[in-house]
Amino acid sequence: MGKKVTQVLSPFLVSVVVLFGCKSSQPKQVESTDNAKQLPSTSMELSITAEFGGKDAAWVVPSNGDLLYTQDGGGKWNKINADTVGRFYMLSFIDENNGWAISLSGKLWRTENGGETWERLIDDSNPNAPPFDSAVDFKFVDKLHGWILGPFLVWRTVDGGNTWQSYGPPTQEYYHFYSLFFLDSHEGWIVGHHRTVYHTEDGGETWEEIEVGSKESEGMECSDVFFVSKSIGWVKGSREELYKSLNGGKNWQPLSFSIPGEGWHIRSIYFLNRNDGWAVGWGPDNNVYENKGGIVLQTTDGGAHWKEVHIGHNESYYELVHFSDVQNGWVLSRRNAYRTVDGGKTWRNVLQLPQSPAQKN
Repeated sequence: MGKKVTQVLSPFLVSVVVLFGCKSSQPKQVESTDNAKQLPSTSMELSITAEFGGKDAAWVVPSNGDLLYTQDGGGKWNKINADTVGRFYMLSFIDENNGWAISLSGKLWRTENGGETWERLIDDSNPNAPPFDSAVDFKFVDKLHGWILGPFLVWRTVDGGNTWQSYGPPTQEYYHFYSLFFLDSHEGWIVGHHRTVYHTEDGGETWEEIEVGSKESEGMECSDVFFVSKSIGWVKGSREELYKSLNGGKNWQPLSFSIPGEGWHIRSIYFLNRNDGWAVGWGPDNNVYENKGGIVLQTTDGGAHWKEVHIGHNESYYELVHFSDVQNGWVLSRRNAYRTVDGGKTWRNVLQLPQSPAQKN
């Protein structure tokens, strides 16, 4: 059973207004065929970040901090250089036009034209601003309401990112957050250390604390959370555990990815509804040097059973998966972006991503 608690810190309003607008240079088209030329990159290596809108729009930030985006399912890609915003770091889009970005330089940006131009809202040089450069997750649900998750606090905006208010899901012990998920401006979940899920029904002002798993799961960290309704959701554990809830997170049922062997890892999960879901990562035969071992899994019964899907391309691991409906989906590795339009039966390489020198070797 969960217990209702209030935030540790008194919320305070960050009274910061829009600083100035900044328009990017004209977007550059990027080739998107299987033989696409790779773009130049820097040596600093970051994980892949991506957002999706409808079945055709996608925004991808590879390890060099550029922004690559398409509005036609990967047929044509445009590029916004990393130095436009100080290297793109995290993205959140609510539709094909409206999105926000956190830059590695510690600033918050907004676009209203699908990523073609970006306006700077606020940066963390202000003492009352959220710590953008240490954000671990980031989510907007409409033009006004959004959240930034830091290691120990969650920040909320109700005016599109111009001002922010901090809240702390309470705990009397050290806690580190990893992932958040909001269905709307009120209902959301946060997960992290100590196999704990925090649930809010008022946008983050108060939180319900719920434990996942049993005493045998002690030491497990909850690394990802995903809900398709106010009742049905999943939590992924740091030891590759998977749990499902049918009552908004009050109780959790253990499931299994059913992967034989050891050394495998699930990097990303995505569910369309209570039954249809996907997961990607790497399998027990992962081998970076031979470029093999990446794994794509599909479930049609809510995660009770999984089957491996062979997408017809060789990768040592996959980073992200997203489906807009049962037919249209995306899978990303650090090297390529793949798309399906037939429910995962066939996959096409629609973009080769720029590689850092370390990744090329």
